[in-house]
Amino acid sequence: MQLQLCALRQGDSVQHVLATTDLGELYGQNFFPACQHVLPFQQPPVGSWRLSLQLREWDGEQALLCDSMTFDLPYVVEPQLEVVEAAASTVVEVDFQRQQEAAADKEKTTAAAKDAAVAEKKPEVAKKPAVAKVAQPAVEAKPAKPLSKAKAAAQPVKADAKPTAKPAAPAVAKADDVVNVNNADVEAIAALEGVSKKLAQAVVDGRPYRLPKDLLKVKGFGKKTLDKIQSKIKL
Repeated sequence: MQLQLCALRQGDSVQHVLATTDLGELYGQNFFPACQHVLPFQQPPVGSWRLSLQLREWDGEQALLCDSMTFDLPYVVEPQLEVVEAAASTVVEVDFQRQQEAAADKEKTTAAAKDAAVAEKKPEVAKKPAVAKVAQPAVEAKPAKPLSKAKAAAQPVKADAKPTAKPAAPAVAKADDVVNVNNADVEAIAALEGVSKKLAQAVVDGRPYRLPKDLLKVKGFGKKTLDKIQSKIKL
């Protein structure tokens, strides 16, 4: 024998078993005295239910309903409200401009402290007094007295005396020299106004050029530089 407590709803063919227990075997006109059972209870879903106490008998294959009792008082399951605690949102305000100014002030303070520490370590060096240069008065050379004819004839003449040659003046490059950027070396191109040695090397690496404006394709070579040297280059 089996005892079940079920929940039924009007219009719903499915019943929910809330509690069940096996009573044991019962023969003839016997009965179960003082029948009390404490069973675990399965809560039905939300809604209004009719409770039914059912007695079932096992026929060898399944438990068949023998008798039942339905309670008049409905069993109502109310929906439970779920309280969701909203996590407190933390808003962080960041002032980037103020942070940059603070970082700049910190760098200035650190640099000033370093300079002060270096200045304290360096010993003071006494400056040498300036010595004023006094120009020597020019001494006029007295003209040599001409020798008499007799003394001039007696004066020996050196046969190997040669006139002293003046040193040749160093060659100075002309300012209006024109540089061929397609065959000149790095030093010649770097001598142009506004052209660094690094830029001159880039010009050499980018050869050949057909037109002066082709130099603008070289990285770092701007229009202002081209305007400065356009009259001093050729292709």
